Amino acid sequence: MRVLVHHLLRLLTLLVLVTLLVGVPAAVVLVMGVPLPSTAQWRDVWETHRLDLDVVVQVGTILFVVLWAWFAATAVAELVRVLPRRHEPGSLSATRGGGPAGVVRGLVRFMAISSVGAGLVAGGGVGFAAAPSSVVHTVVPGDSYWEIAEGHLDQTLGRQATGHEILVLTETLIADNAPRLGHRDPTLLLPGETVVVGDVTPASTAEPSPGRAVEAPVPVSQPPEPVVPDSDPVVQAPISSRPPPATTLPAAAVTIASPAPASPAPAGPIARSVDVSDDSAFPMSGLVGAAFLATGAMAVLEARRRARLRASLPNDRFAAPTFAHARTELRLRALDDGERIARMDLAVRAASRDVAMQGASIIAIALADSGEVCLFLRGAAVPSSLHWRLDVQLGTWRLPASVALAELAGLARDGVFPCPALVQLGRLDDDHDLYVDLEALGALAVPSEIAGALAASLALSPFRSPAMLQCVAVPGVDGLSGVGSHDATDAEFVVGRAVASAELTALRATGRSTFALRALSVDGEAWEPEIVVIGALPDGVVVSLDGVAEGAGIALVVPESASAPASLRHNGDGFVFEPLGLPVIPVTIDVAAFESVTDLLESIEPCAPVVEVQRVPTVHVPVVRATFVEPDWDLLVRMIGQVEVVSPDGRTAQFVRSKSLELIVWMALHRERPTRSGARADLWEVGVRSATFANVVSEARRALAELQIPADGEDWIGRTLTDDLPLNRRIVTDGDLLRARVEAARGLPHAAAIEVLRPGLELVTGLPFSSPCFAWVDAQGHTSSLVLLATGAATELAQHHLALGDVDGVFWATGRGLTVLAGHEELIALRMRAHAARGDLAGVRLEWEQYERALAADTWSAGEPSPKLVSLRHDLVVSPMAAIVGV
Repeated sequence: MRVLVHHLLRLLTLLVLVTLLVGVPAAVVLVMGVPLPSTAQWRDVWETHRLDLDVVVQVGTILFVVLWAWFAATAVAELVRVLPRRHEPGSLSATRGGGPAGVVRGLVRFMAISSVGAGLVAGGGVGFAAAPSSVVHTVVPGDSYWEIAEGHLDQTLGRQATGHEILVLTETLIADNAPRLGHRDPTLLLPGETVVVGDVTPASTAEPSPGRAVEAPVPVSQPPEPVVPDSDPVVQAPISSRPPPATTLPAAAVTIASPAPASPAPAGPIARSVDVSDDSAFPMSGLVGAAFLATGAMAVLEARRRARLRASLPNDRFAAPTFAHARTELRLRALDDGERIARMDLAVRAASRDVAMQGASIIAIALADSGEVCLFLRGAAVPSSLHWRLDVQLGTWRLPASVALAELAGLARDGVFPCPALVQLGRLDDDHDLYVDLEALGALAVPSEIAGALAASLALSPFRSPAMLQCVAVPGVDGLSGVGSHDATDAEFVVGRAVASAELTALRATGRSTFALRALSVDGEAWEPEIVVIGALPDGVVVSLDGVAEGAGIALVVPESASAPASLRHNGDGFVFEPLGLPVIPVTIDVAAFESVTDLLESIEPCAPVVEVQRVPTVHVPVVRATFVEPDWDLLVRMIGQVEVVSPDGRTAQFVRSKSLELIVWMALHRERPTRSGARADLWEVGVRSATFANVVSEARRALAELQIPADGEDWIGRTLTDDLPLNRRIVTDGDLLRARVEAARGLPHAAAIEVLRPGLELVTGLPFSSPCFAWVDAQGHTSSLVLLATGAATELAQHHLALGDVDGVFWATGRGLTVLAGHEELIALRMRAHAARGDLAGVRLEWEQYERALAADTWSAGEPSPKLVSLRHDLVVSPMAAIVGV
């Protein structure tokens, strides 16, 4: 029957060709005769300069006949070219050109070979030859290789194809069809083109058993990597809301294939086989790769540290961190990727309103190491800004890395971040991180090893606030702010409560997604989602996902056994994220590593009234006049502000290597035990060659000698044959000088204390180590120690000025301290009392407003003012005489 239909179609095609290419011109000649104007007609045209209607019709008929004759010649030429090779259709190249000529060539090939379906004739696309057992698909607008593979497998297998099966066939289709179509981008498909789908049996796309690495089919010819230059124009066209194909996401796609042991490895990148039963198989174990968690942890740590420093008193001293805390902080700083996270934040803010107004939402983000941001959308949306580039094939928005951060900040100033449940899922390849919005997915099924990593990232996410996170059977999250911890037996109750809360949100949303509600700032509400992460559950405990909808105010992470709409599934060669079909190397975090992070955070309680200090008692000694003599020095290492080395006459040392200046700072802060091994361990995160370190030491010694010649027989940096690396005692730091003056001023009368403290406070110019910034100084507590020293000295000096009624002196001293730490409570209180002492209540209110702005600028702080300052403001505004009592 099928053969008969083919023969009938071929006969019909022949009749159509003969009718169109021979019958139409013949009918024109029979009806109108030979349409050539006579000599008399041409003479009349020449003399009168006018064309008669008959002449116009005759000329048009001639052009029509010539054009139709050209079509006939095209058909004959194609027939001559095809007939000799009709028994070897594979040797035929693709047809050339499109339009009417392409239709004619396709009809000829169909009639001669009958290898292209009737859909080609109707679609008018490009014709070609394919194997008799192949199926040919004509591309329509919105098609992609992924969709073609999925549709073919669903029809062939009689069931819904898995992501792995679709991925394998998609790679094969690209390898087989891209060279024939000849596009620069091998994944590009244009409407009217045809895609040959080979004979695919269920065995060829069988799903590998879990926990076992199998060999994925390797295409015969690897397609070239797609190139998306930054100069490509914006394509403004409707896109498909269907998820894009897996193999076309990143600029350089990952090939997940494990070669057979007996054959050589194929060309191209190969991902390692991963066994979920082996913890060492996860290449991002520990904290490696957890940039999202590290960025959030560092933000929380800095905010808590600033809050405690703001509440410090003049005599407080910093307690040095333990070795374990310092090591953990150094690891976090090495992983901290705040600039790229900020770029992603601004990009989403800039695009969110545009996406929401078109009824779409963001489900995933690919963040490249270069800074390029790629947004995966649910629904069709076209960017209105020229900074974004619409990828029609992938259905994504791309922000090139060439867009500067400052320019992006201007675009995002009115936007909000609408994805509080965003979490880092893993790496797509060597250049891209994948972030997914759990709320947009509704529910994500993952292995239990990865659930813990997602819970840790969400617990310290810089975007989650004020959403509450509920963790079920996830160890290590107890005690974190905004995180609830539950046993496995409470899983059903926690999920049910979250679903009920999400249903109430859906009623208020009136059919709109929570993404749109947040992006458009509807009703001024936060519309925070219910986030639940479930780890490993015992046998028999099943979590129902009834009522869980995508983008409806609920975000669930459930065990991989659950039938969730999205999943991170182990396919034998790695992990695949569905529904996008992206190969992912997931981020995993060891419980011990995460506990070290939480232990570091808990060591700095956010609500502690003062810094964990070793209180130094104030001793009042009756001294009439200051007797302080500043120690002699030849070189001064300035740290409270910009880091530099200066001479007594104000000249600054010039260093070719930045590590040379850092080495001098390190030696000045480690005088008790300055060793070469210690310096190398702190200044370099990786091993450094001895020759490199020796060059740094020599360059530091030379730069210091050029600034100031040392005494005879001495060096600024000692030359030893041991591990010791001593620094000359005549090199001091501004912290040493200020600390000596603070100690000497204790117990002195007000005027004498001012005389001692003021020259030391003149050395304070800003936040310690403001430029350049060294990672180890924060981890070892040197920054906090200098902040306490500077703010304490400023507080003591301001108190002495206030006692003498010198209001201008109070403002000078407190101004110096506030350049180090904005919003310091004692300094703000002294400024408020100074205003009140001279009856300036407007000044009191102004200081209070500046204090509130300092709190608001600290993104991670609670934003609550100090109760002590609240009470003081009330007293000063009600009765300015309270300032005298507070002194």
